[in-house]
Amino acid sequence: MGKRDTEIAESKPRRKSKINTSSESREKQMIDLAMDAVEERIRSGKASASEYVHFLKLGTENAKLEREKLVNENKLLEAKTQNITEAAEVKEIVEKAMKYFSVYSGDVDVEDDEYDEDEEQSGRRRRRRR
Repeated sequence: MGKRDTEIAESKPRRKSKINTSSESREKQMIDLAMDAVEERIRSGKASASEYVHFLKLGTENAKLEREKLVNENKLLEAKTQNITEAAEVKEIVEKAMKYFSVYSGDVDVEDDEYDEDEEQSGRRRRRRR
């Protein structure tokens, strides 16, 4: 740090900020501090070329499209996850329905003391088909 940078750093009052304990919030806090420091260097004309280039790239159309693409990919992954969950639920419902149809049609002999999961909850017993 040069003499002038030291003078600027010493003349600025430091912010007292709460120390975050979780790694995510700590990471966010460090990013915020770094962004503040870069912003100050840009405003004072002391930013490096790579700092300028970084922020110039963020403003390009390609960067905007890339961010939009990432958002859409996340939405697609969420939809796929939801479809997988719903498919598993539908499979379970179909299996139960097939079981009930088998009992109803007389293909399966059910003992008097056997309870079905749903009927057990309501306290009803299934009757034996003869």
